[in-house]
Amino acid sequence: VVENFTLGTMESFDLGYDVLKAHNRRIIYATIKGFGTSGPYKDYKSFDPVAQAAGGALSVTGERNGPPMRPAPTFGDTGAGLNTAIGILAAYIQTQRTGEGQVVEVSMQESMINFMRTQLSFRERYDDGVVPRRGNRAISPTNLYPCAPGGPNDYVMLMVVTDRMWDALITAIGRPELGTDARFATVRGRLDNGDALDEEIGVWTRQHTKFEVMEYLAEHCVPASAVYDTSDILEHPHLVERGQVVTYDHPTRGQLKMPAPVIRMSDSQVDMSRAPLLGEHSAEVLQQELALAQSEIERLTETKVVRMQPQPRKAVVP
Repeated sequence: VVENFTLGTMESFDLGYDVLKAHNRRIIYATIKGFGTSGPYKDYKSFDPVAQAAGGALSVTGERNGPPMRPAPTFGDTGAGLNTAIGILAAYIQTQRTGEGQVVEVSMQESMINFMRTQLSFRERYDDGVVPRRGNRAISPTNLYPCAPGGPNDYVMLMVVTDRMWDALITAIGRPELGTDARFATVRGRLDNGDALDEEIGVWTRQHTKFEVMEYLAEHCVPASAVYDTSDILEHPHLVERGQVVTYDHPTRGQLKMPAPVIRMSDSQVDMSRAPLLGEHSAEVLQQELALAQSEIERLTETKVVRMQPQPRKAVVP
């Protein structure tokens, strides 16, 4: 059982863990809450942005002198989901050994805090223990650099963390004289003079597209990536060749591209299929699982208690 209702909701339905365990002692009961099932904030509601704020992510995201910013990906929801899945797997192994189930509790706030472990390790560097926002620069040159033709996502992200990478970068961009510039001679100097260094690198990146920069720097062992937009993700040859992009024949949307699962297993092929339409399997569930008579199903449909969806044409996955 997996639930993420407000604390106490499942108990109000008489579906709490103790009730269900009385019927099946092997049951694994996963509960996801914004702030957990105990503590002063246990009754507080949460959505992904709320969890990100409560987990500290907003405090370290944004420009140095700007306000906190919310990362666009749904780290709060996704992190809680991943931790829940891991917890269920661990509980299942324990059940196989002992024959007993258990409760798996995950807090969205605490899932976000887990993502903050690197930032939390920096606290000792600051007298007040508060790690500040630093924009895109943690070390220099590490930043977003504009590329041709100058569109909203025509940027490349570089991260140069060693002197060897620094030497490779200035060689790749044809600027070896930067290596003898006193401002950039040390890691500390490159960080203190980061704005000036970014301007020098940007002169070169503006002459090339983001993927040209990414591929050329990779050939010189400089870590870099184009800023992929949502179109790049589903169209880029690298991801398509790896099978990360799957095309579905959707009954209402036509040809639809979606990302495939991240985990690849050498001996366990994962078949991809679309999500069912709303009500697509209502009749099957009511007839086969609940053994309802056709007259009762018709009554539930007419009173709009349930919805029936005509069987769509078969989906084809190339």
